Amino acid sequence: LKTNLLVCSLLSAGVQRRAGMCGRFGCTRLAALLATISASLACYPDGHFDHVKRVLHLDDLNSFVRSKTGSGVALFVRWIGSESSECCKRQASAWTQVTRAYRDNPLIAFGDINLEDPSELDGSSFTVRYFTNETSIKGVQCPRSTKGAFCEEMAELELLRHCVEAISGQALCRADGGGGASCSERQAAFLGKWGGRGLAELTRELERLTRITMEQRQSAKAAASAMMRADLLTQLIQASPTGGASG
Repeated sequence: LKTNLLVCSLLSAGVQRRAGMCGRFGCTRLAALLATISASLACYPDGHFDHVKRVLHLDDLNSFVRSKTGSGVALFVRWIGSESSECCKRQASAWTQVTRAYRDNPLIAFGDINLEDPSELDGSSFTVRYFTNETSIKGVQCPRSTKGAFCEEMAELELLRHCVEAISGQALCRADGGGGASCSERQAAFLGKWGGRGLAELTRELERLTRITMEQRQSAKAAASAMMRADLLTQLIQASPTGGASG
């Protein structure tokens, strides 16, 4: 924590000294930027295990899975090979943002497994698996969107959110704006652009994006952008009277 604060303080001082960012863009935005940087430097930021369960052994995992899925909760568990690994650091920001965003949702739960801890848990590297009342006790890895490293995919916020939302049915950003919708600037801009389009145009664009994501030829960042748009288009189509009737 002290290291994170020192790095952020130095970054803040350097950025403000060179570009006057606080004056140009506002101290609130600068603070948000530094908070994101700080979160990305640690796999387990302060307060992380207030809303994420630390799983220590196989019996602990199985008990956790049964207790959650038995009550209809969708459970998502992250395996990391090492807290100091580059993969963990790269992916930490997305995991932290998603777990915090859903911390008050009773239909979703999260767990963390550090394979450096003495345990009998299987695995040797990074993964994110989900467990529901329709999966086995071993769960299922979040779906792949590229042919690159899975860690790079899960470092993209939109791809991690897609896994959680697709499995749980609990979207943070809702096209209808209901349920306390929490949309990013990019999501809001996309909904503003496509919200008034006809069903046929929405369907054609969704089909195009679906082909792109299924080919898995794009980078993780490009896949994240395509997946975000496809998820919102699906909502818009479902919200359409004709689309809803046909779905």
